[in-house]
Amino acid sequence: MNKNEYKIGILTFQNTTNYGAVLQNFALQKAIENLNVECEVINYHCYNIEERECTIFPHFNKNIINYLINIRRYLKQSKKRYVINNFKNKNIIFSKTDYYKNNIKDANKEYSIFIVGSDMVWELGITGGDINYYLDFADENKRYSYAASIGTEKLNELYEDKCIENLNKFKYISVRELQAKKILENYISKDISVDVDPTLLHDKKFWIHYEEIPKIINNKKYILLYFIDSNGIILTNAKKIAKENDLDIYILKDNKKEIDGCKIICNATVGEFLYYIHNAELVITGSYHGMIFSMNYNTNFMYYNRANSSRMDSIAELTGSTNRKMTEDYIPELKCNFEVINKSISNLRDKSMENLEKIVNNNFHI
Repeated sequence: MNKNEYKIGILTFQNTTNYGAVLQNFALQKAIENLNVECEVINYHCYNIEERECTIFPHFNKNIINYLINIRRYLKQSKKRYVINNFKNKNIIFSKTDYYKNNIKDANKEYSIFIVGSDMVWELGITGGDINYYLDFADENKRYSYAASIGTEKLNELYEDKCIENLNKFKYISVRELQAKKILENYISKDISVDVDPTLLHDKKFWIHYEEIPKIINNKKYILLYFIDSNGIILTNAKKIAKENDLDIYILKDNKKEIDGCKIICNATVGEFLYYIHNAELVITGSYHGMIFSMNYNTNFMYYNRANSSRMDSIAELTGSTNRKMTEDYIPELKCNFEVINKSISNLRDKSMENLEKIVNNNFHI
């Protein structure tokens, strides 16, 4: 195979309405392109993910109440789908073929190797047991992962044997969290690398290029909240910090339901999402990508574990920022010392790029 025929297929959650998911998707493709290799994001349709993310009209459900709720969710997400799709169509190269469970094996004819990751692609609870994210369909000499996440504290017991069988066929395994490495080491004897989320493969100068200034914004400093918890801990603490420091509060949400004392930002574009994080005085987030974009931009941040805590705790441990964790009883200092964080991210970025280059070039025959 000569270099012109070599093409990589990325398998990830490509059809979502989540800022972090689309940005990690874009970031991994860009990083591979920077290694002078052609790659595409495989347009693979997982029904469970697409219904969860409101990117397809819900299938009829015999439980009519649930069905109507799902339709309502789908309709309410129409503007968010539009802004996300607008970014994707401008910036991400997708496969010309739409793939499903019944034809995904055909992708072997198109791609030299497959890279699965990042995101929680190995969390079978949210994919409905879709084992294709473990590259079950792929030829054995084509199986690689980059910063794949399990997202839970253990492999799904219903599919454990199949997962282990497939993971043992990988040529190279890269995961995103320290906990994922520990889990997999209980089952397989292969070397496993821990690598950063693809968005951290690029520095803030890269991301500034994709920012968009919101149409409506004032000059007053603000706290940005992204993914608030149902118990109200983030909101309560944000209001306290805002009052003490004369700051406005902006909340990125998917609905316009008002919250007293806060400005609701609904259906921001991907570029506006980046701008709001970059220019905040403080970000308080229950989102993994809200946390790591704050790090990358050197924006003061605090994180709160709503769910899937291993993701946030892992990157905090790797970057020396565990002191930025907010709890019900603890609020970190407003200002964040980025000296250790920046050095850690720089080292992690270099190591992860080396590992990605190994993945990309391992089967490279010129």
